[in-house]
Amino acid sequence: MEISTSPQVGSDAWAPGGRSTGGGAAGQDGEGDEQEGDGPAGHPVTVAAPPGRRRCRPDVRVHRWPRRASYGDGMDTTMVADLSEDELIASFVPLLPRGRHTLVPSGDDAAVVAAPDGRFCVSTDVLVEDLHFRLDWGDGADVGWRAAAQNLSDIAAMGAEPSSMVVSLVLPPTTSVAWVHDLSRGFAELCGPLGVGVDGGDLSAGTQLVVAVTVHGDLGGRRPVLRSGARPGDVVAHAGVLGHAAAGMALLASGRSGGADDGLIGAFLRPHRLHAPDPRER
Repeated sequence: MEISTSPQVGSDAWAPGGRSTGGGAAGQDGEGDEQEGDGPAGHPVTVAAPPGRRRCRPDVRVHRWPRRASYGDGMDTTMVADLSEDELIASFVPLLPRGRHTLVPSGDDAAVVAAPDGRFCVSTDVLVEDLHFRLDWGDGADVGWRAAAQNLSDIAAMGAEPSSMVVSLVLPPTTSVAWVHDLSRGFAELCGPLGVGVDGGDLSAGTQLVVAVTVHGDLGGRRPVLRSGARPGDVVAHAGVLGHAAAGMALLASGRSGGADDGLIGAFLRPHRLHAPDPRER
């Protein structure tokens, strides 16, 4: 799938506070092509929506708030509200890995991924801020790693080889662009060495940060490993140490860290690295 944007995520949707500043946003059909909105100090800001694959007429014009300059101690404080959707996408897509099964990567209406087996496994999972993670528990790379790991593990549990994933994000307008870049790097750190591509997804504005991942895997001629196939005497394999990740999350929620606790916290933030199946096992 392409990196696409939901209709409400036109440039207007990134206005501070998530306020839509006008009528039809880019990507919507119908009336309301000219939108009204106020920039800083009440001055309207209007930019032309670029022609191309976005589903809008080339003459549609949308508003966005100008980019803020970085300030303070030199740390980049740019927020997603400061960029148009195209600028934001262009800033993080180069950080994402291309998989060995990816034939057409992100950028078209859909990605094309090879499925040599003729079958593929699919799994999906969602991480929600303040329910599954908090921004003060770690950085964006930790969230990206964990989001990838928990989806890749489902494919591995089926006896398949992960091949591709798509990622959908709900971003509050005040989300740091640097955090989004770190999130992308977290996906790349885990998926890249495994040859798994991040081949598109979706963006939406919202009040709470959400990371939703759908992963695909190839069975390589093997039969899927099903839960219903378990029999007494079978070997049950588990990567990592049971209970460590849950203990790490409990420690983070309680505000404790340091010393021996860091190992448990690490087990939660960066779950055990998966490895591609050995071709000799096929």
